[in-house]
Amino acid sequence: MENTADVKINAKKQAEKRLSKPHEKRSSSLTVDCLMESEMRNKPFIDDDSETVLNVAVKRPSFDITGSQTYIRACKMQHVVPSSKLAKQLAEGNTILNLPYYGLAEGGTMALSIAMLVNTSVTCLYLRGNNIGQKGISYIQKMMVENNSITDLDLSENELKEFGAKTIATMLDTNRFIQKIDISGNEFTDSDARVLSRSIEVHPVLEFVNLSHNLFSDSSSPVFEQLLENCKLKYLDISWNQFRTHGALHISSGLKENAYLKTFNVSWNGFDDDGGAAFGDALANNGFLTELDISSCRITAEGFGKLMCGLKSNERLEILKVGGNYIPKEAIETSLDFLVTFDPSTTKIRIIDLTGLHLPRSFDQKMHEVRQVLPMLKIKPGCEESVKGSRTKPVYVDSATEGLIAIKQYLEDKSISVFKLFREFDDDNSDSIDYNEFKRGLQAAEIPLPSSKVDKLLQHLDSDHNGEIELAELATKLRGLSEKLIRSKTVS
Repeated sequence: MENTADVKINAKKQAEKRLSKPHEKRSSSLTVDCLMESEMRNKPFIDDDSETVLNVAVKRPSFDITGSQTYIRACKMQHVVPSSKLAKQLAEGNTILNLPYYGLAEGGTMALSIAMLVNTSVTCLYLRGNNIGQKGISYIQKMMVENNSITDLDLSENELKEFGAKTIATMLDTNRFIQKIDISGNEFTDSDARVLSRSIEVHPVLEFVNLSHNLFSDSSSPVFEQLLENCKLKYLDISWNQFRTHGALHISSGLKENAYLKTFNVSWNGFDDDGGAAFGDALANNGFLTELDISSCRITAEGFGKLMCGLKSNERLEILKVGGNYIPKEAIETSLDFLVTFDPSTTKIRIIDLTGLHLPRSFDQKMHEVRQVLPMLKIKPGCEESVKGSRTKPVYVDSATEGLIAIKQYLEDKSISVFKLFREFDDDNSDSIDYNEFKRGLQAAEIPLPSSKVDKLLQHLDSDHNGEIELAELATKLRGLSEKLIRSKTVS
């Protein structure tokens, strides 16, 4: 009887022999590994361009260029229920494969990865919130070694952590076709920033990187300073992290040296006024950035004034977002007077976003004066002062939205993901939460919501009206929560 080692060796030889036949397509190490697992279970894996047919007279089917049949066979091999919707999307030759909160997990990710070795149509692969795990991200990385068609990859909200960061760095080192990657919400820490930044810096075609909703702090701000100095990105999002004033100083210093970045999102970090001043200095010295989002960063009148001074010296910025900060209406009134002094022949500013801020009663009159100098400028307002009194007209927020805002703020304060919160709420690990579990979870987490608003929130989340809340339902609602409403609630 053969021992286990001999069986493994023979299985590998058989798999490699099938792959090396002249008439068959040579596959990657990922497929070889899958074949080996199949041999060990005595359930042969059918190669991508071959079919087992009972009737020998039946003509051999053509090569599966879509990967649809490959996906179905790989699912069977992994004992995973195949998704008919996913198989259909592959068969139709879609260029965009959007699978948010699809519940792929490790097995489904392996099956999809094998299909992507065959498919050459998909250019955008979106796998947000699929709990793909360490094995899942390893399958994606192995697949991307050989896939040259996927240029836009979304791996956000998969809790990839340290192992995922290293694997993604390896993927960026070996695949030189990725232009856009979203790895937000994966609980990456400062040590992970060092690993990722090295691969991002040297990538030849990478233009878009989303690192928001992670756990980066001031400790890794020098890393981001160096990244900004050396990278050729056009879009970078590091919002919803834990940078404070020290971090703002390093990040803004790197921005001053950057000659490629067009859109930079640093919102929802605690920069304070010194950080606002640092970014004002960066604006005065950067001639390439066209959009800066520095909203909800604890900036007051002093920091806002420095930002406006930097804006006056900047000849490229088109959009400045500062809503959600602690900017009083008097400072806004002063800034409107200051805008009148801008040189219309040099400034490109066309949008200043003040969403959620209280505007002075003189706003309309001041804006009329500003438009005489800058006719193209638009200011997105917050809450206007009533002409007849001092009361403001607040932005309306319904009970369900208030509940989502409270949960979103809780996740930010605790630095946890929606998946971790969901697991805490899910008493019986059934992957769904009934109304009672949801209410008990809110109470245990001490999320301040009265019962009347909880009921409205439950009705809003239960989109299919089955009496239960799915992870996908909660995550989708949180992800789509209007930024305007979040900021309005923050300053109210």
